[in-house]
Amino acid sequence: MMFKKYFLLFLMPLMMAAFLFLHPVREIAFSSSNNNNSNYNYKYNSAKNGETDELFNKVMCGYQGWFGAPGDDLDNDASWFHWCLGGTEPTPGTITIDSWPDYSEYQEESLFYPENYDWFYPNGEKAGFFSSNLEETVLLHCKWMHDYGIDGVFLQRFTSRFNNVEIKVRYGNVLRHILKGAEQYGLKVVIMYDVSGTTIRSISPLVKEDWIYLVDVIRLPEHPCYQYHRDKNGERLPVVAVWGLGFIGTGSRGQAGRVIDFFKNSTNPSYRATLMGGVPGYWRFGIRDSKPGYEEVYAGFDIISPWTVGRFKNERGAEKWHREILAGDIQLTASRGQHYLPVCFPGFSNSNLTKNSQNSTGSAKEYPVKKSPFPEKPFKGELNAIPRNGGHFMWSQFYHWKQAGAKMLYIAMFDEVDEGTAIFKIAPTIEDLPNPNIFLSLDRDGHPLKSDHFLWMTGNAGFIIKHNLPFPKNQPKRFSEQSFNVERVRERAWIVERCFGKIDITINDTAISKMTIYRKENHGVFQELKTIHREELQDNTYTYIDEFLAEDKNYTYMLAAFEINGIPVGFSDRKTI
Repeated sequence: MMFKKYFLLFLMPLMMAAFLFLHPVREIAFSSSNNNNSNYNYKYNSAKNGETDELFNKVMCGYQGWFGAPGDDLDNDASWFHWCLGGTEPTPGTITIDSWPDYSEYQEESLFYPENYDWFYPNGEKAGFFSSNLEETVLLHCKWMHDYGIDGVFLQRFTSRFNNVEIKVRYGNVLRHILKGAEQYGLKVVIMYDVSGTTIRSISPLVKEDWIYLVDVIRLPEHPCYQYHRDKNGERLPVVAVWGLGFIGTGSRGQAGRVIDFFKNSTNPSYRATLMGGVPGYWRFGIRDSKPGYEEVYAGFDIISPWTVGRFKNERGAEKWHREILAGDIQLTASRGQHYLPVCFPGFSNSNLTKNSQNSTGSAKEYPVKKSPFPEKPFKGELNAIPRNGGHFMWSQFYHWKQAGAKMLYIAMFDEVDEGTAIFKIAPTIEDLPNPNIFLSLDRDGHPLKSDHFLWMTGNAGFIIKHNLPFPKNQPKRFSEQSFNVERVRERAWIVERCFGKIDITINDTAISKMTIYRKENHGVFQELKTIHREELQDNTYTYIDEFLAEDKNYTYMLAAFEINGIPVGFSDRKTI
């Protein structure tokens, strides 16, 4: 035994050196403020992290960042990672996604095309695929988050894939891209370890080893965009999420306890964190998707975030979950000083993932999929298994979770097209699909929607939560534009649609000294709301918050009574909500 002990003490430094050697050098490249690498010379200021900025009133998205393609700037890689199980070329018989992205804003040079099978849109245009390994793709996603008011991401790192050097390089690249996008667009970042599919004894060592690396080498908690939040003791620490502990088939109580103990009681204070647990939906009862006897594990987290994807299928089910499950969850966590981060999802579909996984010879570990989303019945892999219903299904969750007292939201997910839960820009109509028989477009349920509808909805919800506005039970309407003198107005001033109750007014013409905003209800008369003066603008924009809107009425806003160089003019811009 003594020989074994001293042999391990000798071996561990060698193992760590080998581990750091195999870790992605691209991830290390941007790590330190003392690093002279001109491409990644971040100036970290950890003193500013977490002083006032926490998860409260934020809407955060899970970000997979796991899509790849041959030639996407990763040496010796020829894998269509996560487009197809096993990395084979995407064909109707191998592809494993159900939602088709809207590619209209992706750069052509950032798209990839299979060599042996061509995908075509109905208009004859060739269809390509994006890669999360490319900086420009991730930055575009970050721009969308910023544009629609999403606060940040929980970036996934799957411990079951840590033994694959190629995958670790990808994780490093995506982390670097996300941090660059977060800094550029003012987003927050949290690391989330998904331990599903990981062998029981490996969970704690893999999580600890990776976090030590991110702290010591990358210095991630010092990055100005890393999210902090107070723990149960009131100490503000970097947030780390661990998803999967307590689920049927994942880990053990011992491993879960060691993970919690590391983040809460590490002898090195720099490794400590505010720990979020991505736990089963029925965690409080220890039934269905949750192992029994995990009460002590769940009590050890600072933040509880139950996985509700697939636990209900429609608006009525969301209301029932609020009444029977979520309200009690929030009451219990509040009583023991924990915070609660509920999950919202737009719909669910993993027909191709289920069907083509059965046909594939690839490893099942390629997809560390969240456990069966239907604990009450076997999951059949249906296309459009949980319809989005024009956004009404997701909005019902926003409403009920807020009614129950939720102070922050987790959106599952930003880019998850495998299981049809992505909220980023999706093909809006069947005419935008390369194969309408196997993919979903947003009009599948009979609702004509723009490709950005779920980004718009999520930004809506976040804005209402941030400003503590009355939360409408029904999904708000989008503006329909009715502009007069459009060309002339667009050159000078106009209303910019953002969300329910918020009117952004942009004034490009510096000669405009003031204008007035009016509003009318239904077919009533316009009433003056506010006269805006030039000195009230910020970056040529004025934001007016209208707190008194009824859900059953239409509102038309109008800009008029402009004054240019002291001379009144009469052109106007109208929009109806």
